[in-house]
Amino acid sequence: MLLLDEPFGMLDSLTRMELQQVLIELWRRDKKTALMVTHDVDEALFLSDRIVMMTNGPETEVGDILNVTFPRPRERKAVLEHPDYYKMRAYLIEFLELRAHKKGASFPPSAHSDIPLISDSQSQKVPVSVLSE
Repeated sequence: MLLLDEPFGMLDSLTRMELQQVLIELWRRDKKTALMVTHDVDEALFLSDRIVMMTNGPETEVGDILNVTFPRPRERKAVLEHPDYYKMRAYLIEFLELRAHKKGASFPPSAHSDIPLISDSQSQKVPVSVLSE
């Protein structure tokens, strides 16, 4: 298992994209489970098969889980051109802006009801990003 905490956060954008591709290639070769903490919505969408969105504060909890359905192997251009990319991106940003701050509240349904969310019972051995603000 790979545990990654903001591994590309301090890099310039070109180096970040190159190392993200290296991570994709490592996963393609070894199929190791990877858990990565990131604050970058686009990075989470490109690298992950599942994004766990966390609420804010000292009593952080899982706010939502997004199933990322882009096919593998992944190429950045294909992901950016996928018809669901901007819907998923908007959903993640909406969560961070509107819902991540509300601890224990029942969240109103998102305007993005066609986004593939999953429950804990559907866990599988895939790359996951933990997205927090």
